[in-house]
Amino acid sequence: ETDLIAASLVLISLTEAYNRFSATIQIMWICISVAGIVRAYFLHRFIRFSPDETRVLKHIAPGLDKPNGRALLNLGSWVDATHGHELTQQGQPVSHLYWLRSGQIAVLVGGQRVAEVGEGAVLGEATVLTGASATATLQVDQAARFFCIPAGALRDLADRNAEIRAELQQSFAAEVRDKLEESNMRLVASRGIGA
Repeated sequence: ETDLIAASLVLISLTEAYNRFSATIQIMWICISVAGIVRAYFLHRFIRFSPDETRVLKHIAPGLDKPNGRALLNLGSWVDATHGHELTQQGQPVSHLYWLRSGQIAVLVGGQRVAEVGEGAVLGEATVLTGASATATLQVDQAARFFCIPAGALRDLADRNAEIRAELQQSFAAEVRDKLEESNMRLVASRGIGA
């Protein structure tokens, strides 16, 4: 948009001291800028999300614009899993980022159940971008439906797109902070501290 304005002003200034070469360059800049504006308009106008896709983005990357949101969603797929299916194994690299649409997931640390998470939970966010090992085993407790994005594809997209990387990092940091806060509250409640 600023290129369009700048090129237009330079073109207007050439009316005083006409230079065909400079005028041609400015006209080209104007055409390129108009094409970019029209492209952006159509991208934003015609990209649509289903209600479930909107919920996925709200939880995983709420600040993304439509084109980047679509790029992120295009990496993933919907999966149904039954009781006992493991999403992650503690100490092993996280293979996917998950958003839980329905069901319940047990969180196991050292083989001990420490928590459960339900609808709307984001799983794998603590290590999916770094390739580090899972901090817990996540096991389907009640039949679940989730949206999952392969870790490698997510890292590749984040490496190519700084806006997506920044949004994911910010969103994942908030998720980890919220989970830590919940864990602290459970610990306090289990020990009868406070109140």
